[in-house]
Amino acid sequence: MNNIIKWKGCTLQPLTHQEYKDREWQGGCLQGYVDVTYLELVEMFGEATLGESGDSKVQMEWVIEITDDEGATQQFSLYDWKTYDLNYTKSKLQTWNIGGLSSPTILQEYIREYRKPKQEFTFSVPCSLEYRIMAKDSDSAREILLEKGGYEIQGEINVQGSDYDEAILI
Repeated sequence: MNNIIKWKGCTLQPLTHQEYKDREWQGGCLQGYVDVTYLELVEMFGEATLGESGDSKVQMEWVIEITDDEGATQQFSLYDWKTYDLNYTKSKLQTWNIGGLSSPTILQEYIREYRKPKQEFTFSVPCSLEYRIMAKDSDSAREILLEKGGYEIQGEINVQGSDYDEAILI
C-alpha cells in the first residue's frame, strides 16, 4: 500500500522499498520523537519501507516524503532505535524516532491528529426508494406497496451525488 496523504496544504507520501531505492535519500539525523504504535503506523502509512538495518540498531523504518504547498520536499524517517527485538518493536514500542534534515513538526502533528479518538457522526441523506411491483393496475400496486413495502418487498435506494450536499447531521 502506498497511500498519498493530503493534510494541511502538504502531501505526505510513504515510500515503498522500491521507491526508496529509486530515490536519492537525503540522509539526516535525529530530529524528534513521536508517540505512536507499530499498528498505528501500519494503519497510517502501510508496511515499513525498510526492515532491519545491517547493524541491527533499527528493526523497521518508514521513509516519508513531505511536500509543502510551495513544492519543497523533505524526507523523514520514522524508526525504532536500538530495541534489537522485532517483537518488542511491533508489540510494545510506544515512542519512535524521527530522522531527517529539518523540523518534523508537520509529521508529528499529523500523527497526533490521526491518533485522536474518533467520534461517530450520523447523517440523514435525502434519497428515494424505487419499488417495482407487479399488479393489475396502479391502484393495486399502491395497495401492495402500502401493505408490504419494506417488509416483504424491498426497494432500491436511489441517491444522487448532490443529495450528499444536503445531508443533515442528526
